[in-house]
Amino acid sequence: MTTVFTKGQGSLAVSTTENIQLVGYKAADLSASMFSRLANNLVITLDSRGSDKIIVTNYLTETDSALTIQFDDAILTGMELDTYIVNNTAITSYIGYDGTKFSDTLTAPVTDYGRGSDYRKISGLAGDDTVIGSAKANPLYGNEGNDTLIGNAGYDEFFGGEGTDTYIFAKGHEGDKIQSETNANETTILKFIGANLADLVLRVDFKNLIIQVYGDTSDSVTITDYFANKQPITFVFEDRTITLEEYLEANSTFKEDLTVNIIDGTSASETLTGTEANDIIHSQGGKDIVMALAGDDQATTIKKSAATLFYMASGNDIAIGGDSNDRFYLGAGNDKAQGNNGNDIIYGDDDSEAIKATEGGNDIIYGGNGADQIYGQFGDDILYGNQDSNPSSTMRNPDNDMIDGGDGNDLLFGGVGHDNLFGGAGDDVLNGESGDQYFSQGDDYLSGDWGADSYVFSGAFGYDVVADRGASDNSEIDVISFTDLNLNDVLFSLNGTNLLISVINNSKNFVEVVDFATDAANHIEQFNFKDQIGVGISLVEYEGAMTVQVNLPAATTAEII
Repeated sequence: MTTVFTKGQGSLAVSTTENIQLVGYKAADLSASMFSRLANNLVITLDSRGSDKIIVTNYLTETDSALTIQFDDAILTGMELDTYIVNNTAITSYIGYDGTKFSDTLTAPVTDYGRGSDYRKISGLAGDDTVIGSAKANPLYGNEGNDTLIGNAGYDEFFGGEGTDTYIFAKGHEGDKIQSETNANETTILKFIGANLADLVLRVDFKNLIIQVYGDTSDSVTITDYFANKQPITFVFEDRTITLEEYLEANSTFKEDLTVNIIDGTSASETLTGTEANDIIHSQGGKDIVMALAGDDQATTIKKSAATLFYMASGNDIAIGGDSNDRFYLGAGNDKAQGNNGNDIIYGDDDSEAIKATEGGNDIIYGGNGADQIYGQFGDDILYGNQDSNPSSTMRNPDNDMIDGGDGNDLLFGGVGHDNLFGGAGDDVLNGESGDQYFSQGDDYLSGDWGADSYVFSGAFGYDVVADRGASDNSEIDVISFTDLNLNDVLFSLNGTNLLISVINNSKNFVEVVDFATDAANHIEQFNFKDQIGVGISLVEYEGAMTVQVNLPAATTAEII
Protein backbone atom coordinates (compact mmCIF):
# COMPACT_ATOMS: atom_id res chain seq x y z
CA MET A 1 0.00 0.00 0.00
CA THR A 2 1.38 3.41 -1.01
CA THR A 3 0.49 6.53 0.95
CA VAL A 4 1.31 9.96 -0.50
CA PHE A 5 2.49 12.70 1.86
CA THR A 6 2.88 16.23 0.45
CA LYS A 7 5.09 18.88 2.01
CA GLY A 8 2.99 21.12 4.27
CA GLN A 9 0.33 18.42 4.73
CA GLY A 10 0.69 18.26 8.53
CA SER A 11 0.53 14.99 10.51
CA LEU A 12 0.08 11.48 9.10
CA ALA A 13 -0.11 8.10 10.88
CA VAL A 14 0.98 5.01 8.92
CA SER A 15 1.68 1.35 9.66
CA THR A 16 5.00 -0.49 9.35
CA THR A 17 3.86 -2.24 6.16
CA GLU A 18 3.26 0.88 4.08
CA ASN A 19 5.20 2.57 1.29
CA ILE A 20 5.30 6.31 2.00
CA GLN A 21 5.79 8.62 -0.98
CA LEU A 22 7.07 12.03 0.13
CA VAL A 23 6.33 14.87 -2.29
CA GLY A 24 8.54 17.95 -1.90
CA TYR A 25 11.25 16.27 0.22
CA LYS A 26 14.66 15.04 -0.93
CA ALA A 27 16.87 12.43 0.79
CA ALA A 28 19.16 15.20 2.01
CA ASP A 29 16.30 16.58 4.10
CA LEU A 30 16.55 13.49 6.32
CA SER A 31 19.60 14.89 8.11
CA ALA A 32 17.54 17.90 9.24
CA SER A 33 14.65 15.75 10.44
CA MET A 34 14.01 15.03 14.12
CA PHE A 35 13.27 11.53 15.38
CA SER A 36 11.35 10.94 18.61
CA ARG A 37 9.40 8.29 20.44
CA LEU A 38 5.69 8.27 21.28
CA ALA A 39 4.98 5.03 23.18
CA ASN A 40 6.14 2.36 20.68
CA ASN A 41 5.63 4.66 17.71
CA LEU A 42 8.35 6.38 15.69
CA VAL A 43 7.72 10.09 15.08
CA ILE A 44 9.63 11.68 12.16
CA THR A 45 9.39 15.47 12.13
CA LEU A 46 10.39 16.51 8.62
CA ASP A 47 10.54 20.31 8.86
CA SER A 48 12.11 22.77 11.28
CA ARG A 49 8.72 24.26 12.23
CA GLY A 50 7.50 20.87 13.49
CA SER A 51 4.35 20.91 11.40
CA ASP A 52 5.06 17.98 9.03
CA LYS A 53 5.11 14.71 11.02
CA ILE A 54 4.91 11.05 10.05
CA ILE A 55 3.93 8.71 12.90
CA VAL A 56 4.81 5.07 12.18
CA THR A 57 2.77 2.99 14.63
CA ASN A 58 4.63 0.24 16.56
CA TYR A 59 7.74 0.77 14.45
CA LEU A 60 10.07 0.66 17.47
CA THR A 61 8.95 -2.83 18.50
CA GLU A 62 8.06 -4.36 15.13
CA THR A 63 11.06 -6.44 14.02
CA ASP A 64 9.59 -7.43 10.63
CA SER A 65 8.85 -3.95 9.30
CA ALA A 66 8.27 -3.64 5.52
CA LEU A 67 8.20 0.16 5.58
CA THR A 68 9.75 2.12 2.69
CA ILE A 69 10.05 5.88 2.29
CA GLN A 70 10.26 7.38 -1.23
CA PHE A 71 11.86 10.80 -1.48
CA ASP A 72 11.80 12.84 -4.68
CA ASP A 73 15.28 11.56 -5.50
CA ALA A 74 15.77 8.29 -3.53
CA ILE A 75 14.10 5.34 -1.81
CA LEU A 76 14.88 4.44 1.82
CA THR A 77 14.08 0.88 2.95
CA GLY A 78 13.09 -0.06 6.50
CA MET A 79 16.49 -1.67 7.07
CA GLU A 80 18.27 1.46 5.87
CA LEU A 81 16.06 3.58 8.14
CA ASP A 82 17.00 1.34 11.10
CA THR A 83 20.69 1.88 10.37
CA TYR A 84 20.20 5.63 10.08
CA ILE A 85 18.36 5.78 13.43
CA VAL A 86 21.08 3.82 15.24
CA ASN A 87 23.96 5.85 13.79
CA ASN A 88 22.49 9.34 13.72
CA THR A 89 19.96 9.77 16.56
CA ALA A 90 19.73 9.57 20.35
CA ILE A 91 16.37 7.87 20.21
CA THR A 92 17.71 4.65 21.79
CA SER A 93 18.36 6.20 25.25
CA TYR A 94 15.32 6.38 27.51
CA ILE A 95 14.39 7.02 31.12
CA GLY A 96 11.29 5.15 32.25
CA TYR A 97 10.59 3.47 28.91
CA ASP A 98 10.91 -0.20 28.01
CA GLY A 99 13.19 -1.12 25.13
CA THR A 100 12.79 -1.21 21.39
CA LYS A 101 14.07 -3.48 18.63
CA PHE A 102 17.31 -1.49 18.72
CA SER A 103 20.19 -1.75 21.20
CA ASP A 104 18.88 0.61 23.86
CA THR A 105 20.12 2.23 27.04
CA LEU A 106 17.22 2.08 29.50
CA THR A 107 17.20 3.72 32.93
CA ALA A 108 14.61 3.24 35.67
CA PRO A 109 13.23 6.47 37.16
CA VAL A 110 13.21 7.00 40.91
CA THR A 111 9.51 7.21 41.72
CA ASP A 112 7.29 5.79 44.44
CA TYR A 113 4.73 3.38 43.05
CA GLY A 114 3.20 2.67 46.47
CA ARG A 115 4.04 -1.03 46.55
CA GLY A 116 6.05 -1.12 49.73
CA SER A 117 9.16 0.12 47.93
CA ASP A 118 10.05 2.31 44.98
CA TYR A 119 9.35 -0.08 42.13
CA ARG A 120 9.69 0.21 38.37
CA LYS A 121 10.04 -2.68 35.96
CA ILE A 122 12.35 -1.91 33.04
CA SER A 123 12.50 -4.32 30.11
CA GLY A 124 14.70 -4.48 27.05
CA LEU A 125 13.51 -6.07 23.84
CA ALA A 126 15.68 -7.08 20.91
CA GLY A 127 19.22 -5.79 20.58
CA ASP A 128 22.14 -5.63 22.98
CA ASP A 129 20.57 -3.44 25.65
CA THR A 130 21.98 -1.73 28.72
CA VAL A 131 19.34 -1.78 31.47
CA ILE A 132 20.06 0.39 34.52
CA GLY A 133 18.13 0.33 37.79
CA SER A 134 17.49 3.23 40.13
CA ALA A 135 18.63 3.51 43.74
CA LYS A 136 15.52 1.53 44.69
CA ALA A 137 14.32 -2.02 44.00
CA ASN A 138 13.72 -2.78 40.32
CA PRO A 139 12.94 -5.86 38.24
CA LEU A 140 15.22 -5.53 35.19
CA TYR A 141 14.71 -7.58 32.01
CA GLY A 142 17.20 -7.91 29.19
CA ASN A 143 15.25 -10.30 26.93
CA GLU A 144 16.84 -10.97 23.52
CA GLY A 145 20.42 -10.00 22.82
CA ASN A 146 23.66 -9.81 24.76
CA ASP A 147 22.52 -7.38 27.44
CA THR A 148 24.20 -5.51 30.28
CA LEU A 149 22.16 -5.12 33.49
CA ILE A 150 23.15 -2.75 36.31
CA GLY A 151 20.97 -2.72 39.42
CA ASN A 152 22.66 -0.02 41.51
CA ALA A 153 21.29 0.11 45.09
CA GLY A 154 18.09 -1.63 46.10
CA TYR A 155 17.09 -5.28 46.11
CA ASP A 156 16.89 -5.81 42.37
CA GLU A 157 15.77 -8.84 40.36
CA PHE A 158 17.45 -9.58 37.04
CA PHE A 159 16.05 -11.55 34.12
CA GLY A 160 18.67 -11.64 31.40
CA GLY A 161 16.77 -13.65 28.82
CA GLU A 162 18.38 -15.00 25.67
CA GLY A 163 22.00 -14.21 24.92
CA THR A 164 25.24 -13.83 26.85
CA ASP A 165 24.32 -11.26 29.48
CA THR A 166 26.57 -9.23 31.76
CA TYR A 167 25.59 -8.13 35.29
CA ILE A 168 27.59 -5.33 36.92
CA PHE A 169 27.78 -4.83 40.70
CA ALA A 170 29.52 -2.42 43.06
CA LYS A 171 29.79 -2.21 46.84
CA GLY A 172 26.44 -1.23 48.36
CA HIS A 173 24.33 -2.82 45.61
CA GLU A 174 22.43 -4.75 48.33
CA GLY A 175 20.93 -8.23 47.92
CA ASP A 176 20.18 -8.84 44.25
CA LYS A 177 18.75 -11.91 42.52
CA ILE A 178 19.48 -13.26 39.05
CA GLN A 179 17.06 -15.74 37.50
CA SER A 180 19.24 -18.43 35.93
CA GLU A 181 18.56 -19.49 32.36
CA THR A 182 18.08 -23.03 31.05
CA ASN A 183 20.33 -22.61 28.00
CA ALA A 184 23.68 -24.16 28.97
CA ASN A 185 25.37 -22.65 25.89
CA GLU A 186 24.90 -19.06 27.03
CA THR A 187 27.30 -17.72 29.65
CA THR A 188 26.34 -15.45 32.53
CA ILE A 189 29.03 -12.80 33.15
CA LEU A 190 29.25 -11.25 36.62
CA LYS A 191 31.43 -8.15 36.92
CA PHE A 192 32.33 -6.85 40.39
CA ILE A 193 33.73 -3.32 40.46
CA GLY A 194 36.35 -2.65 43.13
CA ALA A 195 36.68 -6.32 44.15
CA ASN A 196 39.40 -8.92 43.66
CA LEU A 197 39.19 -12.67 43.23
CA ALA A 198 40.36 -13.20 46.82
CA ASP A 199 37.15 -11.51 48.03
CA LEU A 200 34.92 -14.21 46.50
CA VAL A 201 32.76 -16.32 48.85
CA LEU A 202 30.28 -18.91 47.53
CA ARG A 203 27.37 -20.51 49.39
CA VAL A 204 24.49 -22.86 48.60
CA ASP A 205 20.87 -22.15 49.53
CA PHE A 206 18.55 -24.86 48.26
CA LYS A 207 18.82 -24.74 44.42
CA ASN A 208 20.33 -21.27 44.59
CA LEU A 209 23.96 -20.14 44.40
CA ILE A 210 24.84 -17.19 46.64
CA ILE A 211 27.83 -15.03 45.70
CA GLN A 212 29.38 -12.57 48.13
CA VAL A 213 32.42 -10.40 47.38
CA TYR A 214 32.08 -7.17 49.38
CA GLY A 215 32.24 -8.63 52.90
CA ASP A 216 28.77 -7.55 54.03
CA THR A 217 26.26 -10.40 53.64
CA SER A 218 23.61 -7.88 52.60
CA ASP A 219 25.70 -7.18 49.47
CA SER A 220 25.09 -10.63 48.00
CA VAL A 221 24.06 -11.92 44.59
CA THR A 222 21.73 -14.93 44.46
CA ILE A 223 21.43 -16.93 41.25
CA THR A 224 18.09 -18.67 41.66
CA ASP A 225 17.69 -22.27 40.48
CA TYR A 226 21.37 -22.39 39.55
CA PHE A 227 21.80 -26.04 40.52
CA ALA A 228 18.81 -27.03 38.40
CA ASN A 229 20.10 -25.20 35.30
CA LYS A 230 23.88 -24.90 35.85
CA GLN A 231 24.39 -22.20 33.29
CA PRO A 232 28.10 -21.34 32.78
CA ILE A 233 29.33 -18.39 34.87
CA THR A 234 32.31 -16.10 34.30
CA PHE A 235 33.53 -13.79 37.07
CA VAL A 236 35.21 -10.49 36.16
CA PHE A 237 37.24 -8.96 39.02
CA GLU A 238 39.67 -6.07 39.05
CA ASP A 239 42.65 -8.45 39.10
CA ARG A 240 41.37 -11.44 37.15
CA THR A 241 38.70 -12.95 34.94
CA ILE A 242 37.87 -16.58 35.75
CA THR A 243 35.08 -19.05 35.11
CA LEU A 244 33.26 -20.71 37.98
CA GLU A 245 34.50 -24.08 36.76
CA GLU A 246 38.12 -22.89 36.81
CA TYR A 247 37.68 -21.42 40.27
CA LEU A 248 36.24 -24.64 41.69
CA GLU A 249 39.03 -26.73 40.20
CA ALA A 250 41.53 -24.54 42.04
CA ASN A 251 39.55 -24.52 45.31
CA SER A 252 38.65 -28.06 46.30
CA THR A 253 36.85 -26.97 49.49
CA PHE A 254 34.42 -24.80 47.57
CA LYS A 255 34.05 -27.47 44.91
CA GLU A 256 32.99 -30.04 47.50
CA ASP A 257 30.56 -27.59 49.10
CA LEU A 258 29.05 -26.71 45.72
CA THR A 259 28.69 -30.28 44.50
CA VAL A 260 24.93 -30.76 44.45
CA ASN A 261 23.07 -33.83 43.23
CA ILE A 262 19.46 -33.45 42.11
CA ILE A 263 17.26 -36.49 42.75
CA ASP A 264 13.79 -36.37 41.23
CA GLY A 265 11.12 -38.83 42.25
CA THR A 266 8.22 -40.08 40.16
CA SER A 267 4.48 -40.14 40.74
CA ALA A 268 4.78 -43.59 42.34
CA SER A 269 5.33 -44.32 46.04
CA GLU A 270 9.07 -44.86 46.46
CA THR A 271 12.13 -44.42 48.63
CA LEU A 272 14.40 -41.57 47.54
CA THR A 273 17.90 -41.97 48.97
CA GLY A 274 20.49 -39.23 48.85
CA THR A 275 24.26 -39.40 48.70
CA GLU A 276 27.03 -38.40 51.08
CA ALA A 277 27.29 -35.05 49.23
CA ASN A 278 24.82 -32.16 49.07
CA ASP A 279 21.53 -33.32 47.57
CA ILE A 280 18.33 -31.73 46.34
CA ILE A 281 15.55 -34.31 46.57
CA HIS A 282 12.11 -33.81 45.02
CA SER A 283 9.21 -35.99 46.12
CA GLN A 284 6.87 -35.91 43.12
CA GLY A 285 3.83 -37.77 44.47
CA GLY A 286 2.92 -41.02 46.15
CA LYS A 287 3.70 -41.93 49.73
CA ASP A 288 7.44 -41.38 49.53
CA ILE A 289 10.23 -41.98 52.02
CA VAL A 290 13.07 -39.49 51.72
CA MET A 291 16.42 -40.66 53.12
CA ALA A 292 18.85 -37.73 53.18
CA LEU A 293 22.33 -38.83 54.21
CA ALA A 294 25.40 -36.69 54.97
CA GLY A 295 25.81 -33.28 53.37
CA ASP A 296 23.66 -30.18 53.42
CA ASP A 297 20.54 -31.63 51.85
CA GLN A 298 17.29 -30.03 50.74
CA ALA A 299 14.19 -32.16 50.36
CA THR A 300 10.79 -30.93 49.31
CA THR A 301 7.43 -32.30 48.25
CA ILE A 302 6.67 -30.96 44.76
CA LYS A 303 3.29 -32.60 44.24
CA LYS A 304 1.67 -32.10 47.60
CA SER A 305 -1.16 -34.64 47.58
CA ALA A 306 0.52 -37.59 49.32
CA ALA A 307 2.21 -37.88 52.72
CA THR A 308 6.01 -37.90 52.84
CA LEU A 309 8.32 -39.36 55.48
CA PHE A 310 11.56 -37.38 55.82
CA TYR A 311 14.71 -38.80 57.44
CA MET A 312 17.34 -36.05 57.46
CA ALA A 313 20.75 -37.29 58.65
CA SER A 314 23.82 -35.15 59.40
CA GLY A 315 24.31 -31.78 57.76
CA ASN A 316 22.46 -28.49 57.75
CA ASP A 317 19.33 -29.72 56.02
CA ILE A 318 16.08 -28.20 54.76
CA ALA A 319 12.89 -30.29 54.56
CA ILE A 320 9.59 -28.96 53.19
CA GLY A 321 6.39 -31.00 53.30
CA GLY A 322 3.19 -30.81 51.33
CA ASP A 323 -0.53 -30.77 51.99
CA SER A 324 -0.82 -34.23 53.59
CA ASN A 325 0.20 -35.56 56.99
CA ASP A 326 3.99 -35.56 56.76
CA ARG A 327 6.50 -36.76 59.32
CA PHE A 328 9.99 -35.34 59.77
CA TYR A 329 13.00 -36.75 61.64
CA LEU A 330 15.81 -34.19 61.75
CA GLY A 331 19.38 -35.33 62.34
CA ALA A 332 22.59 -33.64 63.46
CA GLY A 333 23.13 -30.12 62.17
CA ASN A 334 21.23 -26.86 62.18
CA ASP A 335 18.18 -27.91 60.22
CA LYS A 336 15.06 -26.19 58.91
CA ALA A 337 11.72 -27.96 58.53
CA GLN A 338 8.42 -26.66 57.17
CA GLY A 339 5.26 -28.73 57.47
CA ASN A 340 2.78 -26.73 55.35
CA ASN A 341 -0.77 -28.15 55.29
CA GLY A 342 -1.72 -31.43 56.92
CA ASN A 343 -1.37 -32.72 60.48
CA ASP A 344 2.41 -32.99 60.58
CA ILE A 345 4.75 -34.42 63.21
CA ILE A 346 8.27 -33.01 63.34
CA TYR A 347 11.08 -34.35 65.53
CA GLY A 348 14.14 -32.18 66.10
CA ASP A 349 17.44 -33.45 67.44
CA ASP A 350 20.24 -32.14 69.67
CA ASP A 351 21.13 -29.13 67.52
CA SER A 352 19.39 -25.83 66.89
CA GLU A 353 16.48 -26.03 64.48
CA ALA A 354 14.10 -23.60 62.81
CA ILE A 355 10.79 -25.43 62.48
CA LYS A 356 7.60 -24.07 60.92
CA ALA A 357 4.20 -25.75 60.66
CA THR A 358 2.85 -23.27 58.13
CA GLU A 359 -0.53 -22.84 56.45
CA GLY A 360 -2.84 -25.29 58.26
CA GLY A 361 -3.17 -28.55 60.13
CA ASN A 362 -2.93 -29.53 63.77
CA ASP A 363 0.76 -30.22 64.14
CA ILE A 364 3.01 -31.72 66.80
CA ILE A 365 6.59 -30.48 66.98
CA TYR A 366 9.35 -31.79 69.24
CA GLY A 367 12.30 -29.41 69.23
CA GLY A 368 14.67 -31.77 71.00
CA ASN A 369 17.85 -30.41 72.56
CA GLY A 370 19.31 -27.26 71.10
CA ALA A 371 18.17 -23.64 70.95
CA ASP A 372 15.19 -24.06 68.65
CA GLN A 373 12.86 -21.65 66.87
CA ILE A 374 9.43 -23.25 66.56
CA TYR A 375 6.44 -21.68 64.81
CA GLY A 376 3.03 -23.35 64.96
CA GLN A 377 1.33 -20.72 62.82
CA PHE A 378 -2.14 -22.02 61.83
CA GLY A 379 -4.05 -24.89 63.49
CA ASP A 380 -4.28 -26.29 67.01
CA ASP A 381 -0.64 -27.24 67.55
CA ILE A 382 1.35 -28.95 70.30
CA LEU A 383 4.86 -27.52 70.49
CA TYR A 384 7.69 -28.81 72.67
CA GLY A 385 10.93 -26.87 73.10
CA ASN A 386 13.29 -29.43 74.66
CA GLN A 387 11.20 -32.57 74.63
CA ASP A 388 11.95 -35.43 72.28
CA SER A 389 9.47 -38.11 71.23
CA ASN A 390 9.67 -39.76 74.68
CA PRO A 391 7.56 -37.69 77.13
CA SER A 392 9.22 -39.37 80.13
CA SER A 393 12.75 -38.57 79.00
CA THR A 394 14.85 -36.65 81.54
CA MET A 395 17.99 -36.23 79.42
CA ARG A 396 17.27 -32.70 78.30
CA ASN A 397 19.70 -29.81 78.02
CA PRO A 398 18.98 -26.26 79.24
CA ASP A 399 18.71 -24.61 75.83
CA ASN A 400 16.93 -21.37 75.06
CA ASP A 401 13.97 -21.94 72.76
CA MET A 402 11.64 -19.52 71.00
CA ILE A 403 8.17 -21.01 70.52
CA ASP A 404 5.33 -19.18 68.75
CA GLY A 405 1.96 -20.88 68.57
CA GLY A 406 0.44 -18.54 66.00
CA ASP A 407 -3.27 -18.88 65.29
CA GLY A 408 -5.29 -21.69 66.87
CA ASN A 409 -5.66 -23.19 70.33
CA ASP A 410 -2.10 -24.30 71.02
CA LEU A 411 -0.18 -26.15 73.73
CA LEU A 412 3.35 -24.81 74.28
CA PHE A 413 6.01 -26.49 76.43
CA GLY A 414 9.26 -24.59 76.85
CA GLY A 415 11.27 -27.26 78.64
CA VAL A 416 14.52 -26.58 80.45
CA GLY A 417 16.30 -23.33 79.66
CA HIS A 418 15.50 -19.64 79.25
CA ASP A 419 12.63 -19.92 76.80
CA ASN A 420 10.37 -17.40 75.07
CA LEU A 421 6.82 -18.65 74.52
CA PHE A 422 4.25 -16.74 72.46
CA GLY A 423 0.75 -18.15 72.26
CA GLY A 424 -0.56 -15.96 69.45
CA ALA A 425 -4.26 -15.85 68.61
CA GLY A 426 -6.51 -18.51 70.13
CA ASP A 427 -6.99 -20.09 73.55
CA ASP A 428 -3.48 -21.28 74.33
CA VAL A 429 -1.80 -23.14 77.19
CA LEU A 430 1.79 -22.06 77.89
CA ASN A 431 4.05 -24.23 80.04
CA GLY A 432 7.37 -22.69 81.00
CA GLU A 433 8.29 -26.01 82.65
CA SER A 434 10.86 -26.63 85.32
CA GLY A 435 14.40 -27.72 85.74
CA ASP A 436 15.23 -31.31 86.67
CA GLN A 437 17.66 -33.33 88.71
CA TYR A 438 20.52 -32.40 86.37
CA PHE A 439 19.93 -28.73 85.64
CA SER A 440 18.70 -25.59 87.38
CA GLN A 441 15.38 -24.00 86.66
CA GLY A 442 14.75 -22.09 83.43
CA ASP A 443 13.77 -18.43 83.33
CA ASP A 444 11.06 -18.07 80.71
CA TYR A 445 9.15 -15.32 78.92
CA LEU A 446 5.52 -16.22 78.16
CA SER A 447 3.09 -14.17 76.08
CA GLY A 448 -0.35 -15.54 75.29
CA ASP A 449 -1.62 -12.69 73.11
CA TRP A 450 -5.29 -12.78 72.06
CA GLY A 451 -7.54 -15.54 73.37
CA ALA A 452 -8.26 -17.13 76.73
CA ASP A 453 -4.75 -18.30 77.63
CA SER A 454 -3.49 -20.56 80.41
CA TYR A 455 -0.02 -20.34 81.95
CA VAL A 456 1.05 -23.48 83.81
CA PHE A 457 3.90 -23.64 86.36
CA SER A 458 5.24 -26.56 88.35
CA GLY A 459 8.37 -27.67 90.17
CA ALA A 460 11.44 -25.44 90.10
CA PHE A 461 10.16 -23.14 87.38
CA GLY A 462 12.56 -20.28 88.21
CA TYR A 463 11.94 -16.62 87.41
CA ASP A 464 9.29 -16.42 84.71
CA VAL A 465 7.77 -13.34 83.10
CA VAL A 466 4.18 -13.27 81.81
CA ALA A 467 3.09 -10.59 79.32
CA ASP A 468 -0.36 -11.65 78.16
CA ARG A 469 -1.05 -8.74 75.76
CA GLY A 470 -4.60 -9.91 75.11
CA ALA A 471 -7.99 -8.22 75.30
CA SER A 472 -8.36 -5.31 77.71
CA ASP A 473 -12.09 -5.70 78.43
CA ASN A 474 -12.12 -8.98 80.44
CA SER A 475 -13.81 -10.75 77.52
CA GLU A 476 -11.04 -13.38 77.65
CA ILE A 477 -10.38 -15.28 80.88
CA ASP A 478 -6.61 -15.74 81.20
CA VAL A 479 -5.42 -18.18 83.85
CA ILE A 480 -2.19 -18.80 85.77
CA SER A 481 -2.05 -22.27 87.36
CA PHE A 482 0.42 -23.66 89.91
CA THR A 483 -0.05 -27.42 89.77
CA ASP A 484 1.87 -28.35 92.94
CA LEU A 485 1.42 -25.27 95.15
CA ASN A 486 -1.33 -24.25 97.58
CA LEU A 487 -2.53 -20.67 97.84
CA ASN A 488 -0.71 -20.22 101.15
CA ASP A 489 2.59 -21.21 99.51
CA VAL A 490 2.79 -17.95 97.57
CA LEU A 491 2.94 -14.23 98.28
CA PHE A 492 1.30 -11.64 95.98
CA SER A 493 2.86 -8.16 95.84
CA LEU A 494 3.54 -5.26 93.50
CA ASN A 495 6.94 -4.64 91.95
CA GLY A 496 6.41 -1.23 90.44
CA THR A 497 3.50 -1.77 88.06
CA ASN A 498 4.13 -5.52 87.83
CA LEU A 499 2.35 -8.22 89.82
CA LEU A 500 4.89 -10.42 91.60
CA ILE A 501 3.96 -13.95 92.73
CA SER A 502 6.71 -15.36 94.98
CA VAL A 503 7.03 -18.89 96.35
CA ILE A 504 7.53 -18.44 100.09
CA ASN A 505 9.85 -21.40 100.70
CA ASN A 506 11.85 -21.06 97.47
CA SER A 507 13.30 -17.62 96.76
CA LYS A 508 14.33 -18.67 93.24
CA ASN A 509 10.76 -19.39 92.17
CA PHE A 510 8.54 -16.44 91.24
CA VAL A 511 6.32 -15.22 88.42
CA GLU A 512 6.14 -11.57 87.38
CA VAL A 513 3.13 -10.33 85.37
CA VAL A 514 4.27 -7.19 83.57
CA ASP A 515 2.20 -3.98 83.77
CA PHE A 516 -0.56 -5.74 85.69
CA ALA A 517 -1.45 -2.50 87.48
CA THR A 518 -1.48 -0.20 84.44
CA ASP A 519 -2.36 -2.21 81.33
CA ALA A 520 -5.66 -4.09 81.23
CA ALA A 521 -4.37 -6.12 78.26
CA ASN A 522 -1.90 -7.79 80.66
CA HIS A 523 -4.47 -8.57 83.34
CA ILE A 524 -4.77 -12.19 84.52
CA GLU A 525 -8.37 -12.92 85.49
CA GLN A 526 -7.92 -16.21 87.38
CA PHE A 527 -5.30 -18.03 89.47
CA ASN A 528 -5.50 -21.77 90.24
CA PHE A 529 -3.76 -23.71 93.01
CA LYS A 530 -3.92 -27.26 94.33
CA ASP A 531 -6.37 -26.21 97.03
CA GLN A 532 -8.11 -23.24 95.38
CA ILE A 533 -9.55 -22.84 91.90
CA GLY A 534 -10.75 -19.51 90.56
CA VAL A 535 -8.79 -17.10 92.76
CA GLY A 536 -8.97 -13.47 91.60
CA ILE A 537 -6.63 -10.54 92.16
CA SER A 538 -7.59 -6.88 92.48
CA LEU A 539 -5.73 -3.73 93.49
CA VAL A 540 -6.92 -1.58 96.40
CA GLU A 541 -5.54 1.51 98.07
CA TYR A 542 -4.30 0.93 101.62
CA GLU A 543 -2.74 3.74 103.71
CA GLY A 544 -1.98 5.77 100.60
CA ALA A 545 -0.40 2.93 98.65
CA MET A 546 -1.71 0.36 96.21
CA THR A 547 -1.91 -3.16 97.61
CA VAL A 548 -2.89 -6.52 96.22
CA GLN A 549 -6.15 -8.08 97.36
CA VAL A 550 -6.72 -11.81 96.91
CA ASN A 551 -10.34 -12.63 96.14
CA LEU A 552 -11.36 -16.19 96.99
CA PRO A 553 -14.15 -17.83 95.00
CA ALA A 554 -16.27 -18.29 98.15
CA ALA A 555 -16.51 -14.47 98.52
CA THR A 556 -13.84 -14.49 101.26
CA THR A 557 -10.98 -12.04 100.74
CA ALA A 558 -7.51 -11.67 102.19
CA GLU A 559 -5.10 -8.79 101.78
CA ILE A 560 -1.46 -9.47 101.12
CA ILE A 561 0.68 -6.34 101.10
